[in-house]
Amino acid sequence: SIKKMISPAKLPSSYDEPVLSKDCITLGWGATTTNGYGSEEHLKMAVMPVYSNYQCNQPDWRSCTIRSGMICAGSADDRPCKGDSGGPLFCPYRGDENHYVLQGVYSYGRCNRVLKKPAVYTRVSHYLEWIRDTVGEN
Repeated sequence: SIKKMISPAKLPSSYDEPVLSKDCITLGWGATTTNGYGSEEHLKMAVMPVYSNYQCNQPDWRSCTIRSGMICAGSADDRPCKGDSGGPLFCPYRGDENHYVLQGVYSYGRCNRVLKKPAVYTRVSHYLEWIRDTVGEN
């Protein structure tokens, strides 16, 4: 049965940060080309680096638009695109590559391959109280 194969994603600890030297994984059904089109029939995975908010806020990067509740991730070759919004960013928990947690939820970015404009994710560890309150009510 499919219920035996699917389980809720593991959550990080409150205000936990991904280890910047470890790659994270994103999944999505979205487009695969820079113009926002491509195969949407299969779930795809991309392995990509995570950047510090300090780095992402440099003038030639995203220039001070990234707040503490956000994460920047992605490379010139691997990043989410149109149709991937709401998708997960799984990162090794405290650097342990045998234990991944849901660190981010894809919010926005560009499909074009610009290294200094990585994708932006909502930082799950900053919203755990809201998540638990919301899930607990349902």
